[in-house]
Amino acid sequence: MAKTEDNFRIEVWDREEKALVETICRSPDSFVSQAAWQAIRRRPGMLLIHYNSRHVMEKIIAPGELLCRRRP
Repeated sequence: MAKTEDNFRIEVWDREEKALVETICRSPDSFVSQAAWQAIRRRPGMLLIHYNSRHVMEKIIAPGELLCRRRP
């Protein structure tokens, strides 16, 4: 459950920024948020948004192709 002091968050969106896929991190601590941001940047092909409250700190499409798993 998000608290009002959990200002920092990282969200993963579809490339068109129409559907939120998941929220990776919510934290009141900038250092925790920055560490999570560095780790999540390794999600190829996903739109990643790093917020401080409602302000966008960084917004990228992670480099690489979107990975899809195929069934054998």
